[in-house]
Amino acid sequence: MVASEVTRGSHETSWRLTVAFMAFLMAAWGWIYVNVPALKDLALLYLLFTFAAITLGGLAYVSNSAYPFAVLGFPLLPDIPMPTLAGAFAGLLWLFAGGAIFKLTGLQISLYTTLPPLIAYLFAFLISTSEESFFRATILPMVVRLSQSKLAGVIITSIAFSMVHWLAYEATPNYLLSAFLFSILVSYLTLHYRTAWPAMVAHTVHNVVIVYSLMGLP
Repeated sequence: MVASEVTRGSHETSWRLTVAFMAFLMAAWGWIYVNVPALKDLALLYLLFTFAAITLGGLAYVSNSAYPFAVLGFPLLPDIPMPTLAGAFAGLLWLFAGGAIFKLTGLQISLYTTLPPLIAYLFAFLISTSEESFFRATILPMVVRLSQSKLAGVIITSIAFSMVHWLAYEATPNYLLSAFLFSILVSYLTLHYRTAWPAMVAHTVHNVVIVYSLMGLP
């Protein structure tokens, strides 16, 4: 399997945007860790996810022949509209398709409803983009390359994605099923567009709309 099947070359990637965004994620999680006690443990978890994505993405950049998972890189600005629209559609689609089996856990409802509204929306955005930076932008292409199988990459990544939600949020079986199926959807979007950007958009749209349904406008 050639690298171009699952990754973007450097000439297709906006590394300035990628570096700036990942630096923002690290800074935002650091701020939450220090200033929002209710999210301290989760902030540490997502700091580790983001750091791992940056580290593995850096290895990909300097050793592309051995670890070519540059899906972490954002598309060039002219290439962003179509993945963005596809991601937004997928996020809205899953609000309806996944709504039949997906319910927030009691822990999540309690967490969101006790946070200040702006912090709740920021948290929803940060967890969406950080999870996708780790799972879709890093783990998925890595497993695809090592296994030489897109299907194996999608399934293994989706199992890992679901397990993190079980451990972090005390997910129910229905929640785990929904997370697994959602992961399959956004993983195939990632492989199709060779960037995790549409997965980030889909996940953010999904989570922000759910927060809005709980809290309304900030």
